[in-house]
Amino acid sequence: LELKNIELIKHFAPNLPMVLLDENQFKQVLINLLNNASDAITPPGIITIFTFLDGERVGVSVSDTGCGIKMEEINKIFTPFYTTKPVGKGTGLGLSVSYGIIKNLGGDITVESIPGKGTLFTIYLNPHTNSSTFECILYLSDFP
Repeated sequence: LELKNIELIKHFAPNLPMVLLDENQFKQVLINLLNNASDAITPPGIITIFTFLDGERVGVSVSDTGCGIKMEEINKIFTPFYTTKPVGKGTGLGLSVSYGIIKNLGGDITVESIPGKGTLFTIYLNPHTNSSTFECILYLSDFP
């Protein structure tokens, strides 16, 4: 991102509840969101990742200062093979795969966008409550 003159800002809330997830799948979701954010920005720009507690759910948001998504496209972006990128630039699978991963975790993913201003994707995950299960912890602060 630095090479593209895009600043990455991270704000991680302390003491969030643990979430049970597959580390590689969740990394894939974050990579998909970060790649899309990066592609949407005409440098210089900013991508922000932040975590928070929303009631009992853990939230992870990725926002960008990119071109935004048109209102008529918002309802299509999670559809397999749907892309707004030029031919050869994207497959239209990143957001679809990400949606499936988050839904399989019992979570939700939402999108808000203002054309010309940027986009905000928010993931909501339920905390893990069974402490007797083996847990793999992904620390977002370790994510590049």
